[in-house]
Amino acid sequence: MDDGPSARPRHRRPGPVPHRPAQGTRQRGRPPASGHRVGTPPRTRRRPRPRPARPRDQFVPDLLWPGRASGTVQGDCTDRAIDPKAWWNKVYSDIPLTTQWDDGTHTGSGMGSSPASSNSMPTMVFSMLCALSVEPGNRVLEVGTGTGTGWNAALLAYRLGSDNVVTVEVDPANAKEARRRLKAVGL
Repeated sequence: MDDGPSARPRHRRPGPVPHRPAQGTRQRGRPPASGHRVGTPPRTRRRPRPRPARPRDQFVPDLLWPGRASGTVQGDCTDRAIDPKAWWNKVYSDIPLTTQWDDGTHTGSGMGSSPASSNSMPTMVFSMLCALSVEPGNRVLEVGTGTGTGWNAALLAYRLGSDNVVTVEVDPANAKEARRRLKAVGL
């Protein structure tokens, strides 16, 4: 076996080496040549301090109807009191959650005629917030308190401070619940 300089082990990627476009150019569906993904800041040497999250479970009611990421069909009701594990799994799935039917006139665990309020799919919420590109010191007017639950308002307030977020909800019951949830997390 040759022990010379050319005998160093070679580290190879499995499969073909992807084509790298010239600096400053992009190919469809690929991250920019600088190495960071669109919508995320480039990595720096200083890492930001970890921040506590605004957990989705603190903004979702006990009764919810899980949706599907690919459509507008809701599943059967999941009741936190009856099956807390299933409720928890639905809340932390990347799916929309219907939280109110028929402008609040519907009661019970069956489906109503028309969904009136929801907690949006997390990837949708985070992609919208990323596209918004808010920075500390910005002020935001949010219409709909995070679609009735207060979660989106809490995420915005966490980023900007509660004094810089004004949220409006037309449904009195949703507004009351969102206010209660926001107060419970200190906002």
